[in-house]
Amino acid sequence: MVVGADGKPVVDLKPNEVQIRVAGRNRTLKSLEYISASGSGAAGGGVAPFATNAGGATGRRFLVVIEDESMQPGVERPVREALEGFLSSLSPGDQVGLSTAPRDTAGVPLGMDLAKVRQALGQVSGRTSAGANSEERACRARDTLNHLRNIVSSLAGADAPSHILFFSSGMSIPVRTSTGGYTCELTNEQFQAVGTAGASARAHFFIIQSELSVSQRNEGLETLAGLTGAGAVLRLAGADTLDRVLAEAAGYYMATLEPDNNDRAGQPARLEVRLSRSGVSARTHAEVVPSRGAAAPGAATSPRDMLRTSAAFRDLPLRAAAFSSRGAKDQMMVMALAEPIEPGVKITAASAALVTPDNKIAFQSTADEKQLAQPTLAIPMAVAPGTYRLRVAATDANGRSGAVDYQVDATLKDAGPLKLGSLVLLKLRDGSAGSPALQFTAGDKLAGYLEMYGQVTGQISAKIEVAASADGPAIVSADPGGRGTSEPDRFILTAEIPTDKLTPGDYVVRAIVKMEGQPEGRVFRAMRVIAK
Repeated sequence: MVVGADGKPVVDLKPNEVQIRVAGRNRTLKSLEYISASGSGAAGGGVAPFATNAGGATGRRFLVVIEDESMQPGVERPVREALEGFLSSLSPGDQVGLSTAPRDTAGVPLGMDLAKVRQALGQVSGRTSAGANSEERACRARDTLNHLRNIVSSLAGADAPSHILFFSSGMSIPVRTSTGGYTCELTNEQFQAVGTAGASARAHFFIIQSELSVSQRNEGLETLAGLTGAGAVLRLAGADTLDRVLAEAAGYYMATLEPDNNDRAGQPARLEVRLSRSGVSARTHAEVVPSRGAAAPGAATSPRDMLRTSAAFRDLPLRAAAFSSRGAKDQMMVMALAEPIEPGVKITAASAALVTPDNKIAFQSTADEKQLAQPTLAIPMAVAPGTYRLRVAATDANGRSGAVDYQVDATLKDAGPLKLGSLVLLKLRDGSAGSPALQFTAGDKLAGYLEMYGQVTGQISAKIEVAASADGPAIVSADPGGRGTSEPDRFILTAEIPTDKLTPGDYVVRAIVKMEGQPEGRVFRAMRVIAK
């Protein structure tokens, strides 16, 4: 990311103004491209209904991490107020998640549900005391760094960068047991591991000191900022601190370098970016991690091999998404959907995997002939509830390879005592009950499908609405009908959604379910409508 002295993005940088060094050696710059992350959906303001490997960006991804155990009670109030203003300034295409450290009591994964983020934010409070000793602070810092590393690693494979907003009152500096005799060893390598995870996941850090009354530098936060490429530690006392975050996250440069025989795949190397233009500065990772297993141009790579790396494969452009429902024996059923972006392309082989935050494959499946024959691949997988990275890889009849990643929240949503699965959008065809689709053409007949679980003890009201944003006014709406299943606590809600008022663009479809006398539940699904 490149900004001027006024804090605004610089969008006209030229390749001859950039020098890049990797592991201390100058590298040849093949290309330099500025990618806007502000979104451009005609109706939805850039809401992304699926992930693609075709490049570009349709919105920003912000993960807020609050180290509540470093804050005294009451200190969280200005943090909440600042983040409320931040959330109100986001565009419909932006995704937000919230986590607390070192123990995650918020647990809101990246998504469009701002109401859930606000609800969790309202429950965050300072949890430390002024009497914490040096060893307690070192233990807390160690646990926070481990949490940061794990949560950032879970973002690896996304086609667009993520932005990590880390709030803390202060952090201990590295301390070894040989010098302090501490139970918790806090090392420079633990700080470095967060930076390495950020480089692999394309995550940009903003380190924000949350104490309004503190003006002195905190060495632990300065160390973290330096090793993650965050630059200077920001202070919440600054009136425009989060405005600066929004400005810097408006876009980024993608630089392509000539490969070097000394590059070691998967091994981090020091990254330096120098600009010759005066008055501008670059914000980048402190390290770069050369990809593992990237294929040479034109060389096909099998879907199974592509699942075992986070390297980009873009020869075959794909789009992908997923939805979740209750599975058997306390598991979640995740249905992976994928299709080629180019019309008329024949997929000859495909595999999908769900990857845990620590980059282990939790479930893997290969498409059979029947699945490959469908216009949209649908591959079912069963995993424990949690957050995963879905990776779908495929090859086509021309020998091209492609892989795409999508963040999956494989949990059920609350609707009072009831639970809700994902909202699924179906394309209706004459003589069929409909099939899941990732994109719709103006005039298509479509329906919403939602599974509901639990004991129904009162009147149920439900509505499916289409809007330009997650909390925007409804453009069209429908009242779904319900039916039971062979499972006494599982119900299916469906509604045909009118499309006559929908022009080409991006939208948010939301399902609202409420049982009499209980809180309502909401689930969301982004939708793209294209011209005929």
